[in-house]
Amino acid sequence: MSHDAPHHTENLISQLNREEPEVELIPLSHFQTKPIEWLWPNILAAGKFTLLAGEPGTGKTTLALEIASILSKGGEWPGGGNSPVCRTAIWSSEDDTADTLKPRTLAAGGDETMIMMIGKARDYSGAYRPFNPQTDIVKLRSVLKENKDIKLVIIDPVVGTVKGDANCNSDVRQGLEPIAALANETGVAILGITHLNKNAEVTRLALRVLGSTAWTAVARTVLVTARNPNVTDNGPMYLLGVAKTNISRSNWGYGYSIEEVDLLDINAPGIVWGSEVDDIEGALRSGGAVSGGPQAMESAKVFLRHMLSEGAKPSTQVLEGAVAAGIAEKTLRRAQAELGIKPFKQGKHWMWELPGDEFILANTAQVGQPDGATNLPVDDHLASDTDSKAKIVSDDEDCHTQGLTTFSWTDHLRPAEDEVLDPWDAPSPQEIAWSVDPWDEAD
Repeated sequence: MSHDAPHHTENLISQLNREEPEVELIPLSHFQTKPIEWLWPNILAAGKFTLLAGEPGTGKTTLALEIASILSKGGEWPGGGNSPVCRTAIWSSEDDTADTLKPRTLAAGGDETMIMMIGKARDYSGAYRPFNPQTDIVKLRSVLKENKDIKLVIIDPVVGTVKGDANCNSDVRQGLEPIAALANETGVAILGITHLNKNAEVTRLALRVLGSTAWTAVARTVLVTARNPNVTDNGPMYLLGVAKTNISRSNWGYGYSIEEVDLLDINAPGIVWGSEVDDIEGALRSGGAVSGGPQAMESAKVFLRHMLSEGAKPSTQVLEGAVAAGIAEKTLRRAQAELGIKPFKQGKHWMWELPGDEFILANTAQVGQPDGATNLPVDDHLASDTDSKAKIVSDDEDCHTQGLTTFSWTDHLRPAEDEVLDPWDAPSPQEIAWSVDPWDEAD
């Protein structure tokens, strides 16, 4: 050992004693309290890392694009309330932008100028290369600070941030903690998309996230998507639930379905929201029921023709009206398909509208039109007994035959008092209830 060693050690200790402490201790009094800023109340928080994990085929990416599209226009969230207007940045290594991501954004009614794709990154030599979420977080931080109107970043799949083993706690934390720190520093919500494992027998949804438990530990909120076992009864096709959170309430969410949207040149899937679900885990544990038979299907068709006889209506109104009338959603959607009703986006809402022939049929079945109008399709007219020529009815009195009366479009044909109709011909309590549309006063 050198004779200078003790002297060197003393100098090093003296130098360390002179330096400032390397670890800060900050009293809580130095921090100013602030509320959590929600982009989507109690589901997606600004400045936090949120994980979206789902079964294959449940539309995880489509859901993420639905969220981005709502934010792009300040649209309405399921359950009410409008989102802020902000931009979204997306990194996707699996789906093509032109044939998948953009069509789904358009199907959701999003403003494509407000949704940005994360492209290439420039390295230290000045050359451009594909963005690498494992190494380019520093570069993304500077971009987000310069573009403060970007409030959501989607990483699909989020496993791309992990360099090592996605089943190893330390590797996952090493990949995710910089993401969580980036969200906290910039105030941006970061939504990472991943999968659930195949063990459907696990009832705690947060435990079904594929890989290490660090995935759910680092995320402040864990959202899950799964198929609804009650889809054959009156539930939507899928469920989106809050499986774990430490900043809001958990075990609740929304039902949703996925429908094809016609974009003229191509079709793309779009989200149709259902009602709020109070107990997501309980809903997934429950078994399905058998959907209605032929009579239920016919009732659903009658309901749709009546509900849409005056024109297109928001799908949420139609679905809620059907539930109130005791019609299962699965049955309603089968009736929708048989009638050829294709949803389309109008402003903030998905709309249902009868096709031309069904619209004419629905209005032909209604009596009591405005003066000078007929109750017949365009090419048909009332014919007299003595004249083969067509006759257009211009006066209600011409319709008064054999116990029938004039009435408005919300009324039904009534027989003479001594005549008994077949129960299926008579107006049902549901049809009577439909004669006053509760949604007319809802807006």
